Amino acid sequence: MTYRAAHKIAPKAKPTIYYPETDHQPMPDAEYQAPIYRKVVSTLEFHLSKIPGALVNGNVFIYFAEGNPRRTIAPDCYTSYSISRLRRFNPYRCPRRATIPTCCGKWASRPTSSWK
Repeated sequence: MTYRAAHKIAPKAKPTIYYPETDHQPMPDAEYQAPIYRKVVSTLEFHLSKIPGALVNGNVFIYFAEGNPRRTIAPDCYTSYSISRLRRFNPYRCPRRATIPTCCGKWASRPTSSWK
């Protein structure tokens, strides 16, 4: 009886997936939106500053599905909780953080007001 040595087949390495951090578009969309953006973000940061793990940020891509960089949004402002201040990532990848943003805001201008 002859025995063959079992050859171990190395598992295929997962392809590296690129998650863009920018779309090279200006933020905010129009000059009148800049003061609104700054006011909203600073007000939320002030009110949530005493809550451990609260995060206020904006103009960052949020990816919802690991391995699918097309499933993304880029809100002007968002809040999230249970985030360690030492472990912040850019872009925000929900599967990696195990939490999704609690609230997102987007200010519309004429070019973006027709988005569905």
